Amino acid sequence: MEVWKANPKVLVKDSVLVKKKIQKLICDGSSQVHVVTDFDGTLSRSHINGRRAKSSFCVVESDPRILPEDMREEYNARAEKYLAIENDPKLTREEKVPHMVQWWTSTYRSLLKAGITDEHLRDIARKGEIQLRRGALDMLELLEANAIPCLVFSAGLGEIVTYTLEQSDALRPNVTVISNYFKFRDTPEGPKGEIPDDLLHTYNKNAQFPLARQYFATEKIRSRRNAILLGDSTGDSNMVDGAPGLSNEDPFDDSRTPSNGGASTILKIGFLNSNTEKRLKTFLELFDVVLLDDQTMDVPLNLLRDIIAGNQTI
Repeated sequence: MEVWKANPKVLVKDSVLVKKKIQKLICDGSSQVHVVTDFDGTLSRSHINGRRAKSSFCVVESDPRILPEDMREEYNARAEKYLAIENDPKLTREEKVPHMVQWWTSTYRSLLKAGITDEHLRDIARKGEIQLRRGALDMLELLEANAIPCLVFSAGLGEIVTYTLEQSDALRPNVTVISNYFKFRDTPEGPKGEIPDDLLHTYNKNAQFPLARQYFATEKIRSRRNAILLGDSTGDSNMVDGAPGLSNEDPFDDSRTPSNGGASTILKIGFLNSNTEKRLKTFLELFDVVLLDDQTMDVPLNLLRDIIAGNQTI
């Protein structure tokens, strides 16, 4: 893990704990680990050549075939309103949740009102406006080669996430995507879409979300006691909360009696892409490792290489 050393973009709050977690991951080996990652701003880049990169929602919002100018103004005003709520440090998680539900629901209604179709989404993804981080494809190839499951857990537009991964040759057999998908169906009037039954948003993205609960209950995941989590928002730090066999408790704290025997280890890596000074303290509380404006996948990739090789030198 030479990439950790003397790297100003890699910050940790508790270096002793992080070192213990990494050594535990390496000691247990690749057969005991799985990866859970966000998509927008995590697998994908957050900015390109100094300009903010588009998310799975943004590539759709900015397409004039989907949202004409008059609708886009309303759409942008709504996004500005709810982003301020999402990032307000004075509001609790519980206070933010109903606002996030309103935001996601109104967004999907607007897109359906505009007449969005699955073919629109495929065409938008084909344009390739969303770019994966450097090393993201290498990481996914490494995971596939070593039969390590990977969950792409995204509150974005599921079709864009899936089609982007397909186009990048990144949707490998070991990769599962859980996201928000329109329910498109053929009707006499043409293809129609519906709002997903269970909307995935920033603050319900955890192992208790219905589809996630099914995923984490599968034998291929339950049989692995360790997880590496990758995300770029405070909500992403909770993606494995409630997963059977995984505990957020310190596995090296001898003063407690853990319910799972202290067998599981979760290493959380946070990509802090913007507002670094304002958000750094919170990120260091929520993530084991914080990467400051790092547009690569170098740190997770090298960690996985060490786990696979059994390399204890960190």
